[in-house]
Amino acid sequence: MGTFWVYLKLELKRAVRFLPWSALGAAALAGLLGAAALFASQVLSGSREITRLQVGVILPENGGAARQAVSMLGSLESVETICDFVYVGEDEGIARTESGDLDCLMAVPENFVGSIMDGSNEPVTILFDGQPGLEERIFQELTRAGAETLGSAQAGIYAADRYCILLGTPETIPAAEQWLNERYLAYGLDRTVYFRNRQVSAFGEVSAVCHYGAAAAVFGLLLCGIPAAGLFRRENPALREKLTLAGIGRVRQTAGAVTGMWLLLAASAAAVAAAAWAVSAVLGLDWWDELTGILRENARRTAGSRLILLAVLLFAAAALITLCYRAAGAGIGGMMALFGLTAGMMFFSGGFLPEVFLPESFRQIARFLPTTVLMDGMKRFFLPGEVWRNVLLTALTGGIAFALSCAGRREGR
Repeated sequence: MGTFWVYLKLELKRAVRFLPWSALGAAALAGLLGAAALFASQVLSGSREITRLQVGVILPENGGAARQAVSMLGSLESVETICDFVYVGEDEGIARTESGDLDCLMAVPENFVGSIMDGSNEPVTILFDGQPGLEERIFQELTRAGAETLGSAQAGIYAADRYCILLGTPETIPAAEQWLNERYLAYGLDRTVYFRNRQVSAFGEVSAVCHYGAAAAVFGLLLCGIPAAGLFRRENPALREKLTLAGIGRVRQTAGAVTGMWLLLAASAAAVAAAAWAVSAVLGLDWWDELTGILRENARRTAGSRLILLAVLLFAAAALITLCYRAAGAGIGGMMALFGLTAGMMFFSGGFLPEVFLPESFRQIARFLPTTVLMDGMKRFFLPGEVWRNVLLTALTGGIAFALSCAGRREGR
């Protein structure tokens, strides 16, 4: 055991030699990834304000009741937020719709209100000029929903009338219709009772800043292995044979490499975090305040477990880097393999586009990728609640990578 500790100390000394290059590479990479993450979060979280729809209304002659009905319709919150009703004549309305001054034209028929009362239900004609846009489609859905609501109400009234006739009490039909009309109007006009406000995000339970922050952190950790490729260059076979005779076989040699890489990742992460804090303090960046604020709020009771999670995340990243170099060699081939595999897995895991924008087949593949486990663990680092499930999954991922690294390797120079 004493020989192994001496070997581990030597490996850590070798890792310290690569620390400046690794830190500089991590800082440059963090700057690029941070800029890309901020740009992507701004693009995906930005929203376009819906333009108010100008709706022309053609009323019949002596259409006071129809005007009152349209005015009542326009006062509904779901309609008022996107529509402005403009009363026009038929010729004027058609001309303004064709010229684009009006988005659509609504022609109210004669005896519109009376047709609702007697059951004939004269339809309202709505004209669109050209292919409907986003606002026009919203208006179409509103009118379709209104027609279905009105149809359901009329069906209930007809059923009540039929029931009164079957009971042999037709004289109660007016009272029944009045009672039903009051109830239907109470529910139909207050349309807010049908809706519940729920904010839906493409990033799940985290913000865009947190999602892309976690993605950039995982991407940066794995690519930190590129400047440290020299750490995995092995000496001649004679030295390896001497190490084996001294009781330091593949497992312990791999453990030394992973430990050295873990030290480089921890130092690089600390350097990048310090640089990010300094830059954000000078420039007054909101995203850093958001991340650190979330972390301070959630880590009051679980600071110890979060530090363990961070250490395990660094171990898993170090083991994955070691596995890549053990499989592809420590030369240019290993560096290209590390970059290509990292970029490919990050794409499947939602590191560039959130998973909801990817095909279902991609999301199924992402469930089995180590980058998905690392990103979930990094997100959990900033979320409230316990983190032990993520600690176990991340440790299992790192353990599998470590075992595969021990199973076989290809030496590079």
